[in-house]
Amino acid sequence: AVATTGNAPVPSGSCSDGYYRNGTVIFNCGAQSGAAYLLLGGEGGGGETAAAGLHVPGGVRDLKLSVAAGEDISILFRDHGTGEAILNSSDGEASADWRGARIMCSQSSNASLRHWNVSMSVAGVVPDTLTLEARTAEAIVVPSIANITYSYAEIVNCPLVPVGCGDFARYKARDLVFNWSEWAESQYKTADAAWGGLCNATMESVSGLSPGPVPYYMWEAVWSKWPAAAYMQPGWQEAFRFLDELAGSPPNGYVDPEEFHTAFGLAGTFLSMFTWCETVRKTHPDHLTAWAAVAGKNAE
Repeated sequence: AVATTGNAPVPSGSCSDGYYRNGTVIFNCGAQSGAAYLLLGGEGGGGETAAAGLHVPGGVRDLKLSVAAGEDISILFRDHGTGEAILNSSDGEASADWRGARIMCSQSSNASLRHWNVSMSVAGVVPDTLTLEARTAEAIVVPSIANITYSYAEIVNCPLVPVGCGDFARYKARDLVFNWSEWAESQYKTADAAWGGLCNATMESVSGLSPGPVPYYMWEAVWSKWPAAAYMQPGWQEAFRFLDELAGSPPNGYVDPEEFHTAFGLAGTFLSMFTWCETVRKTHPDHLTAWAAVAGKNAE
């Protein structure tokens, strides 16, 4: 994908070749700081609760994290393993002890400027996976983006594959996008029409965003317009990874029009190739004869 000035921001961090992003934040080893984004409201973003939120793995030391939004939000902290609620930022400035770690959070707002902020920190090492759920006080009419900033000192016993990355099954992802392509071609006459109806329409429906390349955190909302999306595996994250390099350029966190157009035409391209191959097989006795006929003098 090729990014241009004025695009929606992309989250910090990336996964190595052979892996795909499957988390809001990628937790790399060593001291890190960065930004991430969460869709509030809309398809793929939940109604009164932001879908998924984010998961902080055990072993993260001295975590500091802030969530800023244009909606009245609060953050519910849960023990991911048990589902037990640990702390809720809506209680105001508060703290809680969790398995030997101290979680502290505070919440501030300026309703006239439509700015709400939740800050949290963990003194010491996060003992186990901690889930942060972003919740809004009211159902969201116009979807918006929550901005997340974070930092931490290190990850104790850091895994080889960062939390937030998963093994990328490229051929399964290709088959998934092929199936999506069949649906997309049945709904839109051209790739441009599909880009407008699926990508541009989704981007401009979100407060503060405009039509353009689709970043990771917006792709689920685009992908979910496919009626079969919720039932197909792998899912939208693997599809995003596959499209992000489909036009031949290195992945950079966007699905751009050229990549989308290539994906849109997969099913049609396959049908054309299948028809051509069947014709070649019927008119030539073996692959050597076929190659000579197709390549001509260049085959020598």
